[in-house]
Amino acid sequence: MFNTVIDSSTTLNMLLSFLGGIVLTITCFIIYFKNNWEKVKSYVGVIIIAVMFCFPMLIGIIFLIFGLGPSFVDNFIYLSKPKEYKIQILKKEISEHTQKTTTKKVGRQSTTTTRTSYNHIIHTTKWWDNNSEMVSFSVTSEEYNKLYEKEYVYIKSYKGIFGYQHLYRDKDFLRPDEDANKTIKNTAVAKKVILNKGQKEVILNQESRIVSFNGNGEYKPINSDWKPCEKTSFKGRTEFKTKDNSKIFIGLPSDNSVKVKSNTEIDLEPAERVKNSNITTARLYNGNVICSTAPTQNGKKTLRTLVSNFEIYGNAAVYQINYSKKTKKTEVIVRSGFVNIKLLKSENGRTPGIGKSYKMVFDEEKETSLSKINLDDYDWD
Repeated sequence: MFNTVIDSSTTLNMLLSFLGGIVLTITCFIIYFKNNWEKVKSYVGVIIIAVMFCFPMLIGIIFLIFGLGPSFVDNFIYLSKPKEYKIQILKKEISEHTQKTTTKKVGRQSTTTTRTSYNHIIHTTKWWDNNSEMVSFSVTSEEYNKLYEKEYVYIKSYKGIFGYQHLYRDKDFLRPDEDANKTIKNTAVAKKVILNKGQKEVILNQESRIVSFNGNGEYKPINSDWKPCEKTSFKGRTEFKTKDNSKIFIGLPSDNSVKVKSNTEIDLEPAERVKNSNITTARLYNGNVICSTAPTQNGKKTLRTLVSNFEIYGNAAVYQINYSKKTKKTEVIVRSGFVNIKLLKSENGRTPGIGKSYKMVFDEEKETSLSKINLDDYDWD
């Protein structure tokens, strides 16, 4: 199929071409037998048996030549240059294909090998004739991971000499429309929230998104299985984990963000309503994260990180949290702004805080050290 876009007209054309191929093949056989009947009549029985055994293969050959052949040739012969269109990604889908192969061994024993392949499919609507019919096309796993549902992208396509619509894949294939996507991100799931006594309303984006990732990262929505990282949005509690040389950048409500570094385990529960504030809760089980929080009115927290026996939150701050579940040691390093650390089991509710260029270290029960540090000694990427 190469770059052919599948829609109802494509399916109908292939079916008609395939049926035409069957009719043509039968006609050729009839003409041949009619013109050479004296030569072949003694072999009629053998021919009928051969046709019965070879019928599936014959049908397959006809389908390849007359069904798929025209659409494949059509990819390379077109009369006008490819045109650029803006489309919206309505749905993403991964189809799984499992193939089992049985290998015989000596002693009547056999082994079965399972081979699984994945097809990454994008669904949109017909862009070449403003039709609302759903169409689909395949992309690579890398291209698939760079796309969001409801996102607008640019593609190029052309119509071949036989009338099939095809994709033109170049360096700009699936190029995002930044202006349209920015509007979607800011308004698609926005919610009015009252932040002060003056009843002033502020628009907050309640959607969380995996913005980018590198290396071997995975995520797990609640009541689901672990999945390889992809550009997607999530609203419920979601777990994340990374391995060596991996990281995940996550955009959160209220213009906050969390960067999950290598060998880290964390889960996020976004946009929970707590005491008239919308708070995203992060639970760090092991590893290293970099948090960034936007300014808020009255210093209210919109992102809190629970780690060991502590709750950590900042306002207009960028800070790094390191936690080792083996040593039970927690480190908080502040790059900018001010960060509060609350010991959850403290009877007096004491909340120490640190500012820019300071590092505070804790064991499971208390602060063990506070020191001035050089920010350049730490990795903030």
